[in-house]
Amino acid sequence: MSRRPVSSLFPLILVAVLAVLSACSTGGGKAKYEKNSSNSGKPLEVPPGLELPKNNETLSVPIVSGRNDQARSPVIDQRLLPPTPQGRLVQEGGIRYLVVNQPPEKVWREAQGFFRSLGFKIEYQDPKIGVFQTDWQKNRVYNPSNWFTRLLNKVTSSGLMDKYRVRVERIEGEPNQTRLYITHQGLEEVAINEDYPTEVVETRWQPRASDPELEAEMMLRFLVFLGMSEEEARQATAAARTEPRAEMRESDGVPVLLVKENFARTWRRVGLALDRLGLIVDDRDRSKGLYFVRLGEDFVTHHVKEQGFFDRLFKGEQKVADKHYIIHVDERGEVTVVTPHDGEGKPEKGEIGKLLIKLLHEQLR
Repeated sequence: MSRRPVSSLFPLILVAVLAVLSACSTGGGKAKYEKNSSNSGKPLEVPPGLELPKNNETLSVPIVSGRNDQARSPVIDQRLLPPTPQGRLVQEGGIRYLVVNQPPEKVWREAQGFFRSLGFKIEYQDPKIGVFQTDWQKNRVYNPSNWFTRLLNKVTSSGLMDKYRVRVERIEGEPNQTRLYITHQGLEEVAINEDYPTEVVETRWQPRASDPELEAEMMLRFLVFLGMSEEEARQATAAARTEPRAEMRESDGVPVLLVKENFARTWRRVGLALDRLGLIVDDRDRSKGLYFVRLGEDFVTHHVKEQGFFDRLFKGEQKVADKHYIIHVDERGEVTVVTPHDGEGKPEKGEIGKLLIKLLHEQLR
């Protein structure tokens, strides 16, 4: 939380006006991060459990197996970038991901190098499941981009902060192709006591919704980072309209989500939704349709807004963010059913199960 004297508001208002007027000269896009010189020039760190590639060695990322995507998947309406040596952007319903024409171990290193080039640090990584997460960085897309930008950045807040989670997946039967998902989480700065004649203005950071357009922008920028021309990378920015594909139900008192898509597509969409929600995926078993998750601090901060919710739910237990749950994805005929379970595998009938299904529905519908 920060405090600002009212007497200082006029210059800040002037700064804000100048920022808006100069925003049109920022070159477009929804993301502008201040590059951290301490990040540049450092060699890429090889994550634990991953060595630099030698001959045919591969990254320990779980291989898609246990189900035949081609046999089980109907023809999918996809929006693709034109074929290029680097890869393409694929849209399936409400999700977008990259298919990169490189093996997973190389995509892992390139993706980390890309985010470091933007000023991010790698806050968390787990090569076993092919996931890493950046730290928070201020998004200065609305700050002026002229000669006094550097001075303004020292005395004003950008009002927005972003972090990203990246998931790398091997494509079975395609050793030189990789799926790459990028999910966004955001914060915004808001005033909490700006009523006149208060002498100080207090602000605090609060969660804002994940932004699919920012995710798409990062994917396109990554393709440019890999060598695609900017013109090619901007040819697939429009999102396709989709019909509702998910419905909440109850089965024997257990909240469930019915998704009108096949297993392969639902599995990918659920994984992306878990990342967007800030849940920590500790492990997954695609052959059984299981995601093993922890609530995580980001999930607690972003999605539990009702005061006392966790106090009632867990009766004051410590380390709420470390609570474990299992999300089961099961194909049944023409629909796929998503069900929450507790850490022991029992169907989760309580408030947390309802909350998880509600939030997954918002992401998958």
